[in-house]
Amino acid sequence: MKIPFLVCVWLLASVPLQAEILPNTPNNSMTWRLNAGTANDNGYDQDPATGYIWVHDNHENKYLGWGYREHGVSTAATFASSPSGTDITGTDTDFVYQTHRYAPQAQFNRLDYFINVPNGDYLIRLLFSETSDYVSGPGERVFGVSVEEDTIIPALDIFEQAQGKFKSFDIAIDKHISDSRFDVSLSSAALDPMLSGIELTAKNISDDSFLDFIQKTMFYYFNNHAGTNTGLVPIRLHNFKNEQNTHHDADPSDLGDEAGLAVTGLSLSVFTVGAKRGWISLDTAHQKVKRTLEWFIHNAPQINGFYYDRMHRDTGAPWTNARVSREDTVILLLSALQAGEFFRIHSSLIADLAQQMYQAMSWANQDLSQEPGLAHYPNGFLYALMAGEAPHQPDTNHLFHILEKKWIAQKGTNIIHQACVWPHIVNHLFFDLRGFHDQYGVDYIENTRRVLALNKQICREDPDGRYSDKLWGLSRTTNENKTYQAHGIDLPLDGSVDPHMAYAALPFLNEQALAAAQHMFFQYKHAVWGVHGLPDGVNVTTGQVSPFSDGLDLAVALLSIENHRSEFLRHSFMKNTYAQNIRTKMFTQKTAGHTASSMIFPADNAFDNDPATYWESIPGNDQWLQKDLGTVQTLSGVSIQWGSAFGRMYRIDVSLDGENWQEVACEHNGNGGLDTLYFSSVPARHVRFYGQERTSLEDGYQIQEFRAPISAPLAEQKILMYPNPYHPSQGRRLTFSLLQPGADIRIYDFSGALIQQLFANATGTAVWNGCNRANNLAASGVYLVHIKGFPAHKPFKLIIER
Repeated sequence: MKIPFLVCVWLLASVPLQAEILPNTPNNSMTWRLNAGTANDNGYDQDPATGYIWVHDNHENKYLGWGYREHGVSTAATFASSPSGTDITGTDTDFVYQTHRYAPQAQFNRLDYFINVPNGDYLIRLLFSETSDYVSGPGERVFGVSVEEDTIIPALDIFEQAQGKFKSFDIAIDKHISDSRFDVSLSSAALDPMLSGIELTAKNISDDSFLDFIQKTMFYYFNNHAGTNTGLVPIRLHNFKNEQNTHHDADPSDLGDEAGLAVTGLSLSVFTVGAKRGWISLDTAHQKVKRTLEWFIHNAPQINGFYYDRMHRDTGAPWTNARVSREDTVILLLSALQAGEFFRIHSSLIADLAQQMYQAMSWANQDLSQEPGLAHYPNGFLYALMAGEAPHQPDTNHLFHILEKKWIAQKGTNIIHQACVWPHIVNHLFFDLRGFHDQYGVDYIENTRRVLALNKQICREDPDGRYSDKLWGLSRTTNENKTYQAHGIDLPLDGSVDPHMAYAALPFLNEQALAAAQHMFFQYKHAVWGVHGLPDGVNVTTGQVSPFSDGLDLAVALLSIENHRSEFLRHSFMKNTYAQNIRTKMFTQKTAGHTASSMIFPADNAFDNDPATYWESIPGNDQWLQKDLGTVQTLSGVSIQWGSAFGRMYRIDVSLDGENWQEVACEHNGNGGLDTLYFSSVPARHVRFYGQERTSLEDGYQIQEFRAPISAPLAEQKILMYPNPYHPSQGRRLTFSLLQPGADIRIYDFSGALIQQLFANATGTAVWNGCNRANNLAASGVYLVHIKGFPAHKPFKLIIER
């Protein structure tokens, strides 16, 4: 897919705003607008005429990725403005043309602007207006204009081109950018080169180019800020401070020294992505990973092979109130194993160090309740898996099977829930469990997809309109006091989103996640994009923007993007023998075509022709069991053999594509046993049982066998009449189907008296409300049903119970 009309740049917001953050472009076109020549380096203005956002220019900062620079001296270029209130002819955007940035010729004669952007095709517009008191005629200010090192105008005379002062003059050109940076150079031949504004409109950028740009921005958080001797990575850094060196935050005393175990662990895989993408060399990545692993193995404080969750970046000493974290240590181990497989072609050293780390961990006799969340899914998932294959410690297999799962149902969706979304996503960075379920039939990939889809749905349906279909992502965010604030499916909402969520959701929601990621970046980057990219929390309604970037959010987002783009992490990790053994031991490959809304026992059990096994859903009314027939077939009936917990009310749906469903049969007073439901023949590839009400509040639905299609009934029985026995006093209707249109249906009591006469409709269906010809409910008893066209000596028997 190609993205039309995207704009791409980085910018700096000086402080979190305290008013609604306005989108970049009201009509959603993707254009970047830079006002060259403003008194303040930071911030932005809204054009009152168009609603467009114009960002103030800023002196060069290589971390921000945009700005102006001069050549020859260190003095900053300056700005100039026209007399207050001067109208600029030929434009409605006077305030952009009324000021300009210029390079004084007495010091140097060149002014450059650059903007880091995703590669693609752009429409570039350069804005000029002669407003200086020093110019009164043509030939007094002349300078060359080059874009992407191509000379566009060798000698531009603004006064001459615009035919006077205080008149707008624009240059518009199309350019393809292939080095992730837009460059414009202004070189003086007479008087100072100057520029009033830049407008970039992306005409064609691939999704992959956009994601590559975002990934690379995130990468430098890890590459530039890991501890020199330890490799430890800060938990968070200021996102809106200009940095002057490559190893420390602008204010390390209060922030940059607190490193995290989980983010450091994931950084090992981040460096493998950097090497794969060519952002750093293979040797450099190898050295970074080697340094970190060797420091952990030989120097890091630990207990039984498990490390502290927070440490001082440069010394590795445990941070105040730090605790040993088995959950975070496992993340370090997984990343080390993945890096080991990646570097094998280069050297086996990393794989050997990862093996040494794994062997040093003591997994036996672990009391999971001592660490918050470790006894529950999703937090304890990876720990329990790795324990099951721990070297020389086979008695730890049971940990996976005793993980507690909190099932909830919201908005018709059943999920294993936890308020924080990140553990769900981290569980799938390395292990490839697509097409697998555990012994209970739980598909963890599908569960994570539902968690994220429900997250998005809750935002979209927010009654206060603080979110939208492209503005969502409930997670923890960090406020200006460095305190986490939780936002989630069952937590209060305040309009805050974590913008990293959309990137982390890419492997699960694909296009939906990509649309949200692009929307946040292109429409709100003027307020949220900073030194490290995205902040750890945004509320566009209140204008609150977290002043920090969170290392764990960045790592999970970066690695999720890579799995979305190339499957690189999962592909390399699954080469590991431990990973292969764990998947084989703990999971079963799903049988194609059998899926369900939830599973206590697997969906496959309902299709194995063994009535001793059954599918059981979690307790909840709205549950479903679905079968893919493999090809489009003619379907006219299904059968359900119930277990002890059966459906009181349910329906049968069919579909050609698995997304658009048609109801073909229903039951409103099920009594268990064997249900056979016939209906008018329809073409279908997918057939679904959809439970609406169950008989046991303690149990879900239990289906021993679900068969579809089933053989048609015998010729003399080719009429479906259900339910039988029939209970008219319960408000139900008796249904006849598979009839000829207009068929004559007559119901007699055993004395031979005609009780009621019905006629089939155009679809071959008729319904009876249980009333006789006097419009009273028929009495209990045995009745005979005669349908014209069938042998008179073989009437159908109907039992009515009131």
